[in-house]
Amino acid sequence: MLVALGAALGLPAPAGAVDCFTTSVQDKLAGADIAFVGHVATVKPVPTSTGIAAFDYTFTVDRALKGRLGPRVTLRAAQLKDIDDQVVTPAVNVAIGVLGTRAGPRYVTSTCGLVDPGARWGRRTSPKAGRSRS
Repeated sequence: MLVALGAALGLPAPAGAVDCFTTSVQDKLAGADIAFVGHVATVKPVPTSTGIAAFDYTFTVDRALKGRLGPRVTLRAAQLKDIDDQVVTPAVNVAIGVLGTRAGPRYVTSTCGLVDPGARWGRRTSPKAGRSRS
């Protein structure tokens, strides 16, 4: 379902979308173009012709882990939810580990691209490494 949603938005399927909860953070990081720990600053809806909602999520970057990143980065995604199935908004105000992939002129992510900011990014972690916790 997530892969179909991403395809409908014109977003590439995130690596391991089918096994989002069983893919290690290290494996997710290997498939990402950018990775960082940050906070959601803004969420803006973007028009689509698919009928599926898409948003530009702008994050303040607390710690860059992969790729060239400035103090803020914007990624396009369908609605992002944390591990507790709560919608990710600026009001949440918690650090989130984010992995993104370049799709044309922008970066994209998905709920599977959100990870625990305290994860061991450089080493293999528990096979059940999940999304961010809020």
